[in-house]
Amino acid sequence: MSGFSGPVTATQFQGIPIDSTTPTSMQVLVYSSTSGTYVPTDASSVNLSKLNFADQSTVPATPSSSSNLFAFTTNGRGMFQQQNESGNPTYIGTAPWNIVYQLITPNAGASAPVIAGYLPLLTSSGTFSSGGVSAIGFIQNIATASTSGAQAYVSGTKAFYRTQATTTYYGGFSYYSKFYLPDASYPNNTYLFAGMSSSIVDSLNAGVGQGAGESLAAFQWATTGNWQFTTAGSTTTTVATSIPVTAQHIYECFIWCANAGTTVYWQINDLTAGTSNTGTVTTSLPTSGVAMAAGVGLETNTTTARNIQLERVFVRSDLG
Repeated sequence: MSGFSGPVTATQFQGIPIDSTTPTSMQVLVYSSTSGTYVPTDASSVNLSKLNFADQSTVPATPSSSSNLFAFTTNGRGMFQQQNESGNPTYIGTAPWNIVYQLITPNAGASAPVIAGYLPLLTSSGTFSSGGVSAIGFIQNIATASTSGAQAYVSGTKAFYRTQATTTYYGGFSYYSKFYLPDASYPNNTYLFAGMSSSIVDSLNAGVGQGAGESLAAFQWATTGNWQFTTAGSTTTTVATSIPVTAQHIYECFIWCANAGTTVYWQINDLTAGTSNTGTVTTSLPTSGVAMAAGVGLETNTTTARNIQLERVFVRSDLG
């Protein structure tokens, strides 16, 4: 344990009991969910292979899933890189600049949010308030009209594909969004969306599931109490996240797929409740040749206006 020298007789670490067995040389303390204690374990048996800080002269073997983190020597200078299952390493220190990305952030004025990055073209709907400081950072409110079927959303340029090709240059995607649901309530017929879509308008109209001919990897909500995650191409797969949709809560959404990847990874955090869930989908993948954009928004099927508050939407390609 860092910070200790000499024999240690502590009985707890981070409030969790430590097994009475004394660690031997080359053993580390690892939490055991079976015993509920930290137990001595051989360091060689702990899965540390995906975190490799050794100075490399060549890129390590492509991981079958997840990511490698390693140090790569360039002209005598070591630079941290990350490598995912597509086999493409990326310099971490310059990650936002050496890869295609789009960033959507609040506007200080009462107009559409600001978009930066590659092809900074924004599509949007709804009434935008002036941005301001809030508990989740600098946010901008987007309101629907007081009519049934009214939408409030922002979406970037459709420039991201699941698979790179000669005509689809930017393969794979990492998506992140953070937003707040400020209204006192959101009825079950309010359609919510956060993710990647070839048509966010169709996504919102669908409620949960696929719009007409749409490629999709997104969190949605329409008729159940929990967020659902949907992937769609030629078919549709929808899975439950077990994270409730709750008014006046802050959410973070993550979606990642490697270039030409056959697995879409997702994670959703309810920052207000302190809950989180993750999962993977390997069916109904977005169609390789269909461009998608990152966005967040809602649609109401009542005559009461609804609001969503944008903190950030960010997407970057895996290859491009």
